[in-house]
Amino acid sequence: MLSRVAAVKAPRTHNRRRVTGSSGRRREGRESERQRPNMSRHHFYSAVLLILVVMMCCGTGGAADTGEHSTGPNIKWKDLKDEGEGVTVDSLGVPGLLKVENDVFVVAEAECKKGGGDNFTGIASQRLTTQTANTPVEVLKPPNDKTQVLEKNGSSVVEKIDVSRPTTVVEGNDIYMLVGKKIWTPATNPEESEADEWWLLLVKGNVTEVSGGDKKIYWKDTTDVPRISIDEHNDFLTG
Repeated sequence: MLSRVAAVKAPRTHNRRRVTGSSGRRREGRESERQRPNMSRHHFYSAVLLILVVMMCCGTGGAADTGEHSTGPNIKWKDLKDEGEGVTVDSLGVPGLLKVENDVFVVAEAECKKGGGDNFTGIASQRLTTQTANTPVEVLKPPNDKTQVLEKNGSSVVEKIDVSRPTTVVEGNDIYMLVGKKIWTPATNPEESEADEWWLLLVKGNVTEVSGGDKKIYWKDTTDVPRISIDEHNDFLTG
């Protein structure tokens, strides 16, 4: 049963707005005056993700036109619990909900920590059951079992790839997720670290049934989003 939510009455707005002129007196303008459009970062990413998915489904342009921007087989997702002891999830943030057929999942950014202080981020997800939906219980616990991280296997070292601020959309049984990406390379000097510049990743995932009758999202296909795709649609999205 859904809980009752108290409605808060917003203050009444007027059709006129006041603007202070150069003389110090206030001028009144009409509501019909053109105002600068405002779009939050989350809505911007959601719109970009929808455009990318449409481009992929139609087989035109964007990140799906060639393999030029593909991350390749050396990029793979890994369950955080397979990292061994000493790895913990410090916090969860940027949560969101998505529905695949009759199942609802929560997806969130997971701030992880390993050993002596190596920090990286992954993606945590969990299917919501009747129990978690109808009662105020914590989800994504234990977090290590619900989190996946992205790794790049190089010739000599394994690099953790930070993935942050997930935005998702569902197309049929396929889940598309847009995340920020940053690759951290272990440095020889403990006081120094090297990192590639920020980028965007488009990730495709599917729901798979696991032991015990539960279901889990497995992320697999990962594609770099060309920056030109964002630039071309920026004016269209922001006005």
